[in-house]
Amino acid sequence: MNNKRNTQVDVMRGFGILLVIMGHVYAPHILKYIICSFHMPLFFIISGYYFKPERAPSEVAEKGLKRLLVPYIFTCLCIIVIEVIVALVKNDDIGKTFYIWFIASLYGLPGRLDIPNISEIERIGAIWFFEALFWAQIELSIVSKVKGIKRQIGLVTTIFLSAYFVSAYFWFPLNIGTGLTTAVFLYIGYLIKKYNIMEKDNRNWMVIAISLSSICVIIAFIKGKPFVPAYLEYPLYGFDIIGGVSGTYLIYLLSKYICKKSKRLVKVLSYIGNRTTEILCFHLIDQDCLSLLLPLPNSNILRLIIRLIIDIVGGIGLHLLLQKKRNYNEHKASYKKGLSR
Repeated sequence: MNNKRNTQVDVMRGFGILLVIMGHVYAPHILKYIICSFHMPLFFIISGYYFKPERAPSEVAEKGLKRLLVPYIFTCLCIIVIEVIVALVKNDDIGKTFYIWFIASLYGLPGRLDIPNISEIERIGAIWFFEALFWAQIELSIVSKVKGIKRQIGLVTTIFLSAYFVSAYFWFPLNIGTGLTTAVFLYIGYLIKKYNIMEKDNRNWMVIAISLSSICVIIAFIKGKPFVPAYLEYPLYGFDIIGGVSGTYLIYLLSKYICKKSKRLVKVLSYIGNRTTEILCFHLIDQDCLSLLLPLPNSNILRLIIRLIIDIVGGIGLHLLLQKKRNYNEHKASYKKGLSR
């Protein structure tokens, strides 16, 4: 991939994380359905597009541990610390508070779900994505080793349906079930790259994508139930997956257009997109803890603007802090290596 394509992908990620925050904080009614139709599939599809099938499952797990589970654990620890401090100030039971949020971290629930084994467990929120992507990548590393595309599709479909039906009665910790279902989008991204589907522009695809995305949104609007992959809810008769892919393709076209027309906007969006992990982590901390402590205006628009600023600035600050630590560790390691010589 050349730098131009990498920049375009960062622009797509930038759009995606802004839509994630908007979807969680405030989005007008119909816009909510539009955002939900593709904003999370977008990240899974991009991950699948960049997936390297030659890697062994053990290598994928090792890299995922560092890039996905470490940010997840870090964010959970921040939430636990903040909640314990709040409990201490309010004279609440500190031990009980710690236990509640420890179990919440173990399961990583996106919301409160009425499933027997988790109905009383507190939600952790948006970072369910990290755990789900971890398991989805491991699944794809196994599926990609299977010979024959028909066998691969059959295996992905079987795993998807098994995880989907089991989830109605039992929810696995660490979002294993969510990862096994969202792996569908990862696999689609992998196929797009493998068969060079995006290499040539095709205007007919844009018309098809708009049509399919519109059908998806209309069905969701009529049913009053948007597509929420985090909950393993696929209520749109298969258009959930189709709409996720179509919406991602439209964001791809929009990002491509912006890369040609506006260098300033590209610079801003790619800068944000290159820091989506930290922004998502800070957004979760803000959503679960900070926003409850900070007085916010009653206006939905003003609240959205403030939360966008807080989450983006906080995420960028977290990125810079971690980058500074990485640079320090690299400098320290280089210094020790020099002394050993």
